[in-house]
Amino acid sequence: MVALRFNMMTSQKKFSIPKRGEAWVLKSLGKKWKDYKCNLKGEYVKKHKTKDALLKYRPSRIPRDQWRGLVSYWLSDKAKRRTQANRNNRSKKMMPHTGGSKSIATLMNEQIPDANSGHERVQQTSRMLSVAENDQHSHGRRGQ
Repeated sequence: MVALRFNMMTSQKKFSIPKRGEAWVLKSLGKKWKDYKCNLKGEYVKKHKTKDALLKYRPSRIPRDQWRGLVSYWLSDKAKRRTQANRNNRSKKMMPHTGGSKSIATLMNEQIPDANSGHERVQQTSRMLSVAENDQHSHGRRGQ
């Protein structure tokens, strides 16, 4: 999708970003850009079901040609398949990930002390998993 893509070259001309913070700034901007497009889709696609209606009620902040490209992408078969696959995957998710950028495996490895016996590691892992399952039941699954 070419339309509505964050243009890094333009941002480098408009902003003076120190080298040491550049990766963080670009990652943060990318996330905000992705979230913005997600919010637009949620707001406009639910309200205006057809392509014609979506094109007619374009947000004033977005140029017409970019909006047309984004709407075309949202309504394409490829985007619809991806949306459905993501929906299916989220519905199968049993345990929410609340560890930030670290994977569950890394968190577990850091919390379990090195033990001489594998039995102690298995017990500790079982305790952690049962705590996670209890959290899941107390918080409910996403989408319910």
